[in-house]
Amino acid sequence: MNILPYSQLLDDKDRKFDILLCDQLNVVTRDIKTKELQTFTRNEFAFALKTYLIPVTPNSPHSALDPFQKLIKEKQAPYLSLMKKIFEEENAHMTTLSIYKRVIAEVEEQQTINSKPGTVVKVKHPSQSSLSRWWKRFKDAGFSHIDSLPKRKSKRNTTDSRSEQIMWEGYEKFMMGKITPSIAVGHAKYENWVNEMNDPTITIVSREKFRKHHHSFNDLDRAEASGNRAEVNKLMRTYKTRIKTDRVLTRIEADRLALNLRLIDDTTGEVTGKVALYIAIDCHSRYPIAVTVEFGEAEKAIGGVNLLRNIVIPASEQLDAFGIPIRIICDNGPGFNNETFAKTAESLKCELIYAPSNQPYKKPFVESFNKTIRSEFLESAELKVGNKIVHGVPGYKGKRYEGKNTNRNPTDETLKQAAAMTVDSFVQNLHDFLVHYVNQPHNELNGKTPQEVWEASCLEYPLIPCHYGLLKTSFHVFQGETTLNETGKFRFNKQDFYGEEVQNLYWQLKTGKASGNPKVSVLHDTQDCRAVTLAVTLPGDTHVTKIIAYNIDLVDEQVAISFEVANMNHSTPIRRSIYCGEAELIKRKRRKIRNGKQTQNMEQNSIDDRSTKDIIKQSNSSPHERQSKRTDPLLGTDLSQENQDDSHFRNKEGYEKW
Repeated sequence: MNILPYSQLLDDKDRKFDILLCDQLNVVTRDIKTKELQTFTRNEFAFALKTYLIPVTPNSPHSALDPFQKLIKEKQAPYLSLMKKIFEEENAHMTTLSIYKRVIAEVEEQQTINSKPGTVVKVKHPSQSSLSRWWKRFKDAGFSHIDSLPKRKSKRNTTDSRSEQIMWEGYEKFMMGKITPSIAVGHAKYENWVNEMNDPTITIVSREKFRKHHHSFNDLDRAEASGNRAEVNKLMRTYKTRIKTDRVLTRIEADRLALNLRLIDDTTGEVTGKVALYIAIDCHSRYPIAVTVEFGEAEKAIGGVNLLRNIVIPASEQLDAFGIPIRIICDNGPGFNNETFAKTAESLKCELIYAPSNQPYKKPFVESFNKTIRSEFLESAELKVGNKIVHGVPGYKGKRYEGKNTNRNPTDETLKQAAAMTVDSFVQNLHDFLVHYVNQPHNELNGKTPQEVWEASCLEYPLIPCHYGLLKTSFHVFQGETTLNETGKFRFNKQDFYGEEVQNLYWQLKTGKASGNPKVSVLHDTQDCRAVTLAVTLPGDTHVTKIIAYNIDLVDEQVAISFEVANMNHSTPIRRSIYCGEAELIKRKRRKIRNGKQTQNMEQNSIDDRSTKDIIKQSNSSPHERQSKRTDPLLGTDLSQENQDDSHFRNKEGYEKW
């Protein structure tokens, strides 16, 4: 048997030995564990092989070559075969420069002979050091080319996609809250969370990998602070590739997009407040599952609740994606970070994760869609207005700027003057754009459309049935108050409601009270007045009892109607029409009004320089007395009718002149 150096032996006690030397006289072995050396003669070694030593033939690590190893073998073969021939014939030292040049020249000659006539062969030859390294490994492997190939590189200890997804969910769950804990605390919570799943297929990542993942956001923070948008976009693309989802509705990102745009109300013709879009996008399919339009400068809780409602309701036949999300990533703005929105999400069994407002890259998918809706719809959409094609939404004034760049924002007066598009037209065009978007190939979905990815995921992982009729009480989060009566009916926000249990509730609350009807809390949805929920704590009970009451006039409506719309017909009470008839009037004689006392005005009194006492006295005198006797207040001169020609002496200036 041909025993080569570094071959292994196994004795009868399962000890392994290496053969360090094997020549014509002796064989030297070494115990792999104790490193002890033992020397045999050729005869002794042959006897040991027959009695207690067993040669171990190692399995070749290259029994199945991968494409990379096959390429290396094909590249090295012409050089090593020629060097082996020279070594066997001349027993030369094969790593010298002269041998290297000789091998290169003969390989070029051989390739020229094998090539087609008239073609020039250009080959990049290995360097002398590379060829020497190839030869050394080839010789040590017993001139076996396959065994001389480099060992297959071991793959990195990568985490499978499922464990990677769980790691991301754990990081967002424990490290992206309102208060960020330390890495050790966050990793410990993540580890306990995975252990509670009791799933052996999920691998818990190390704290070091958890730390690297956390520190990867530092680069985004620095790029965001520097204002280098190209670097931010590059890092956000990298960040998006790390987020793993295996189905739709596992991760929904929500955001509010404020626009420098005002519209015209279709009914009143007045200019609306500033337009804001509430957007929710599914990260697995890139499907904009809900987009709502709100008006006004302030960000309110009703905007977030309306967005949640549109997530569980299909927008139209063309935009048919809807369902209950497992997790929603949103910022901590007033529209999302409030008790009303949190209660609605809790009733839907939906987990909320808040990302800081100054770190938009932690919800990269919705931020990317915001740029798309700005550039492809608001700024460059082709809209037909009459016989003309308009590019972009009329009246849109570009991106809003925050902080130091507020002076670049257009004024409210500018937006009002630029308003040219009606609300209905804007909503319809926005809907058509979204239909166009979900049916176009997406470069992040391997050329598939969001609609195709959504439908494929629903086939592989069927969604939980979602019916708004069973979920509408989840949106009863706005609180009011009403008074019950013995009939079982009550009035709330100008609408009449009834319920089978309302009358019983009235008598339960009435028990023990002397007088007056009981008041209860009313939980309602401002956008759906078809039903409300009465919430009350009964006497002697500690938990809250909830009873659903239905709108008497709208109980059979299939589509939600807001209180505002329902009250439009009830804003002014209906009155009887005005009676119209004829009548004959008799003109009565009236006594002629006599002339009353006349008094001088303030200007005349100032000219006459009268005292207050004289003015009062004249005012109390009869007209006949004032006419028959008029005296100059300075000289007492009679200024009656016969002395009217001297009236210019009545003022002081005329008297002095005279």
